[in-house]
Amino acid sequence: MCVNTDGSVKQPGSEAAGGGIIRDWTGKCMGAFVENLGVCTITRAEIMAAIRGLQMAWEYGYRKVLL
Repeated sequence: MCVNTDGSVKQPGSEAAGGGIIRDWTGKCMGAFVENLGVCTITRAEIMAAIRGLQMAWEYGYRKVLL
């Protein structure tokens, strides 16, 4: 499985969001997410999106994941 994620902050000190998609080896979408992360840095937004994507893959039962 492949987990692609992205975090975004409009401008420093403002609201952040993160999202991602889980795909199989053919590129078929197996799941996706988007969430509000509150006020944080771009680094934290990117990390939080990656963590959420890995959690989602784990919850779906996927153990071999490319992030």
